[in-house]
Amino acid sequence: MQNQHSSPENCQLLQTLLSKLSKQCRVNLQWIPSHCGTPGNETAGRLTKEGAAGE
Repeated sequence: MQNQHSSPENCQLLQTLLSKLSKQCRVNLQWIPSHCGTPGNETAGRLTKEGAAGE
């Protein structure tokens, strides 16, 4: 769950959350490549940037 762009703290937090959540329900994670024309993905990327910028 870690790459050159992720912090060890974020990975540890995610692993802890997934561990607790998976005791109550089934959890599946799927990688979705960005900026490759997937329907809705460009809109999601734009909204993410706007949200992070506080717009």
